[in-house]
Amino acid sequence: MFAINGYNLIRNDRADRSGGVAIYFKKYLKFKVLACSSSYPNSPPTFEFIFCEVSLNNSELFVAVVYRPPKAPYFKDSTFLSDLSTFCTDYSSKLIMGDFNCDINSKNMNSIIRSFAESSGLKIIPHGSTHFTSSSETFIDLIMVDQNDPILNFNSYAHINSHYLVDVSIEIFSPISSTNNLRYRDFKNIDENYYLSVLSEIDWSPLLNSSNLDFCVSFLEKKLNSVLDIVAPFKTVPTSAKFEPWITDEVKKDFHLLNNLHRKFRRTGNKNYYEEYDQLKNILNNKVNDLRSSFYKNRLTNLDKP
Repeated sequence: MFAINGYNLIRNDRADRSGGVAIYFKKYLKFKVLACSSSYPNSPPTFEFIFCEVSLNNSELFVAVVYRPPKAPYFKDSTFLSDLSTFCTDYSSKLIMGDFNCDINSKNMNSIIRSFAESSGLKIIPHGSTHFTSSSETFIDLIMVDQNDPILNFNSYAHINSHYLVDVSIEIFSPISSTNNLRYRDFKNIDENYYLSVLSEIDWSPLLNSSNLDFCVSFLEKKLNSVLDIVAPFKTVPTSAKFEPWITDEVKKDFHLLNNLHRKFRRTGNKNYYEEYDQLKNILNNKVNDLRSSFYKNRLTNLDKP
């Protein structure tokens, strides 16, 4: 590997042959390594990775560099996607990049990665094919970011080997600090086919061959939780404890409808949903202002005269 002036190099080499993964960080950036893949001589192909946390002002960015050998399994004897989902839930901003050897251009090959990205709140940057031969082109070098982080620009450039270089700029927002957080699984958006495909990759023979009830319960719980970590990973959202007694049950229902309209717009891009959302938002703002004013007016009116 080359030492580049002004950068720190983090590397994770293979044990018995050339190769591995590495990442460069600007020297002014504060970072720490969270996890690395391990290998040993003559080990079967598996995901190679480095997971890092980078400190940016008042927030942290999760950064992962990944290489998947062509024959490495996604689920069997591998917890990579489950581990990656777990780390993603702990950070509001993520940057995941590497050669997944899974052609996003191919409808037969891309469902696993696309389903993983969607369930983990990630979006794949559409920079196009990155690997070229004389007879084919494939989109196997992927960059994924948090679905809420705007992509400023991206470009790809021909290189001396068969893989293109990709240059991406994203904008990262610092989350609003909150002392209370809500952690939950989103079961509404589970893809049934994806769920069944993950289940089919698990070796259930230890459960079927055991007569120990405690072992069977523990094994089943562990395996089902690992599947849920992939298809419905935990999400953490800040909660608010504001004192707003003027908010009535009717207004709460309207806010629920408002949130649903906003989610539908973000999911579909349908402008009709946004127009409904914008109209309801204005109505609610006026209603809440009136309720707040009325509440404090009544409080002041009922005060004892000095």
